[in-house]
Amino acid sequence: RPSASRSSPSSSSSAAAAAAATQGSTHLSSSVIIRDAFVPAKQAQALRQHFLDTFEPKPASLSAERFVWDYWHVPDQYTLLRTPADNFFRTSGWDEIEAALIQFAERELGCSAMTPVWLSCYVDGCVQHLHADVPHGPWAFVYSLTEWDENTRPEFTGGETQMLRAETLDYWRGWFDGGAAKMSETGLNQDGIVEMIQPHFNRLTVFDPRVPHGVREVRGTRDVRKGRLVLHGWFSAPTPFYEGALATADGGLEDSVAEIINVALEPLFSMLSDPDMYAPIVGICSVRMRIGAEGGTPTEVRVLASNLKAHPGSDDVVEEQQAVEKAIVDALSSSGPFPSSEGHTDITLPLVFE
Repeated sequence: RPSASRSSPSSSSSAAAAAAATQGSTHLSSSVIIRDAFVPAKQAQALRQHFLDTFEPKPASLSAERFVWDYWHVPDQYTLLRTPADNFFRTSGWDEIEAALIQFAERELGCSAMTPVWLSCYVDGCVQHLHADVPHGPWAFVYSLTEWDENTRPEFTGGETQMLRAETLDYWRGWFDGGAAKMSETGLNQDGIVEMIQPHFNRLTVFDPRVPHGVREVRGTRDVRKGRLVLHGWFSAPTPFYEGALATADGGLEDSVAEIINVALEPLFSMLSDPDMYAPIVGICSVRMRIGAEGGTPTEVRVLASNLKAHPGSDDVVEEQQAVEKAIVDALSSSGPFPSSEGHTDITLPLVFE
């Protein structure tokens, strides 16, 4: 049966220098998180402008910056242009966007690292067919620099991130739970099988890379300045993240506080590993705890992001996932007493089930 593992709350994690975007995230499902206006518009525009300036149509230009693309073509799977993002943007605000991505990963997901980031461009004929990226990290991300928003349509069709819907992945259960009757009335079209996420400018899309996903084929422009332009990679290394009065100077947590959390987690993990109480489950559930200046029990405990998936043999996989998330929140909500301090402390705990 799957076992649950965790990083010790005594682990350290350094905060990035850049401020995180203030806008809230939209959870389209347990597998997809969207944050629009991810960084200040001026910062996003500077990155896009550097790209536009580099590829300004000058037939006589021999600038080395123009000769950066790897034409990545795997027959019947991938076709796109790509280049390492840090090398391309090294003098044009890359440090700031990298810091914002890492800070989001730490605060919102409990991940302390990310894989090297690609800058990819999709023009006519470029596509990613459905696939899954299991080994790279628990969350994948796409950050868009494409000229596309609610008021501006690109000069191409396609380009959306595609993900198989939960109903598709569990198709026959849905069939027997009323899906057959619904299909007899409405049929089943592409939007009922695949979720489409438009790459709006300055939008960060985070998703569970275990779910089959891809990019719908781009048709139209052959000008890279007008194509689908995105940064993408994976958030990795699930690690607790601490901010506030009880955090140590090196980004860790006071030993006495870490021990209080461990005392709450031990019986929780034992209970969740009991097959008579909970269905086997895999994935990651990241939780935010807030400890007030007065100490005692946490003033807030909530799930930030979760891609937990229950065993398909469960009677109700969604209920099983929610039951595990509730057990985590309940256990941490009753933890303590924590010591008083000069201010509140926020703790992001990623709990990994394998």
